[in-house]
Amino acid sequence: MSAKPFSVRLPDEVRADLAYLSEVTHRSQSSIAIQLLAEEAKKKSDKLRAIEAAKEDIKSGVLHSGEQIIEWMDTWGSKNEKPSPKPDIIDIS
Repeated sequence: MSAKPFSVRLPDEVRADLAYLSEVTHRSQSSIAIQLLAEEAKKKSDKLRAIEAAKEDIKSGVLHSGEQIIEWMDTWGSKNEKPSPKPDIIDIS
């Protein structure tokens, strides 16, 4: 992966936290900052992409009812975990 310079001003508390992490992990502050920024940017951008996809689903009229989603989510992490349900609301207006 190629990298290009990027400058940012950090509050003193953030710099102190980076210095501490660098000291205890024996990694550079730069590598720690890059990793944390990449993880947070990925998490936030994935969430926004999911929201945009959900908006498109809403426009299509093919949706899941709240009851269906709650029933599915209640099985998460159990040995009887159900697969993602098929849409149960189809608006053909």
